[in-house]
Amino acid sequence: MAFLPCPHRLRPSHSVAFFSSTQRECRRLLSFRCIRATAAVREEKGGAAVVWFKRDLRLDDHPGLVAAASRHRAVVPLYVFDRRILRYLRKELKDQGSDLLIAFGSAEDEILKIVNKVNATHIFAEEEVEHNFRQVITLVKSSLSAVPFSSGNPEFISWNTPFYSIQYTVVGHEGPAVLLVHGFGAFLEHYRDNISAIANDGHRVWAITLLGFGKSEKPNIRYTELLWAELLRDFIVDVIGEPVHLVGNSIGGYFVAAVAGLWPALVKTAVLMNSAGSVIPGYMSVSLTDTGTSSGIAGIGARILLLFLRLRVEKILRNYYPSNPGRADKTLIKEMLRSVSSYNNSRSWNSDDPGVLIVLESVFDFSLSIPLNYLLESFGGKVLVIQGMKDPLSKSKQKLDMLREHCDRVVIKELDAGHCPHDECPELVNSIITEWTKATS
Repeated sequence: MAFLPCPHRLRPSHSVAFFSSTQRECRRLLSFRCIRATAAVREEKGGAAVVWFKRDLRLDDHPGLVAAASRHRAVVPLYVFDRRILRYLRKELKDQGSDLLIAFGSAEDEILKIVNKVNATHIFAEEEVEHNFRQVITLVKSSLSAVPFSSGNPEFISWNTPFYSIQYTVVGHEGPAVLLVHGFGAFLEHYRDNISAIANDGHRVWAITLLGFGKSEKPNIRYTELLWAELLRDFIVDVIGEPVHLVGNSIGGYFVAAVAGLWPALVKTAVLMNSAGSVIPGYMSVSLTDTGTSSGIAGIGARILLLFLRLRVEKILRNYYPSNPGRADKTLIKEMLRSVSSYNNSRSWNSDDPGVLIVLESVFDFSLSIPLNYLLESFGGKVLVIQGMKDPLSKSKQKLDMLREHCDRVVIKELDAGHCPHDECPELVNSIITEWTKATS
């Protein structure tokens, strides 16, 4: 699993490394392969790998650690206190007439000391999205607010780097390229039993967590259908580098249709699983815009929705899995809650990811203005529709009747499942997808 640095215009960097292991596989591999003593490594056959930790101190989803654990029997995590790094910074600062103070200890204590010493009125720090770093920043802010200052408490100002972090994974070394796109409120782990299975059947499989969801960054921007569609376009061009079989569930299915309709050369085939979007006969073309409207009502609605999700997520998920409710298990529920919250020591759920409410506000702006039949007609390629007929969010039979009547070149598979057939009956959906891609590649 890797994190893709995306500039604010959502054009991914070309210097991205690809790693082929999911988070669950990473934890399993690490539990057997991380070596404490270097003496033990000498006995390992096939050579060991050293993972050099620098600024990225994550364990979950650390790209280098995942890659090392997936390719080597022995992995030695290493952190080096290299004084030269700070010397370089200190020298550059001195060249500008300044200097670098170096402190050892807890950040909240050391920053409090220096604020008192220099009578600071402001503190500038880079915004963090990783949970542990954010906890440290929270401790610093709490420490500063608990102490009275003669000139008033210093203002804490955060800045953002000009990149967004996008979580994705890739599995497989040969065969057709497949990109899996999740639905609203989900993440790439929702394809937990699809990624490796499809890859093992002779495919190269990418799965992405869209900007604003899961462990991808949640910047304070306006989220629209076009923004997410452009993100997928850029990911296909700059990361995958070739046309793909594009697979999406729920709102992810609509984004798939949008990419196929707007940039058909990037998509071999489109697979829509219980896709959002409507079918409107005789539709006249309008542009899919990147502007959204924000209002106080949307903000209030987002807060109500966030509270509702936290309180009812288990019941909601089980309703989405009517034929196999056991698949809405503790692991999935925990990940869903983690994507909008963090569980603290006081046993209460508190929002911890920046931008959660901004993402949820987008729900009230969604128009899905271009119907599916128009997008699929613009695509002109082959389309597979996988529909869980027990979907509580849509009238499946009516929707399929409209697709059959108004969409050419659409193949439809009806399943005894709910809104997320890929996770409710993964073996069946995997076989349908792999048969489809092989027949159409």
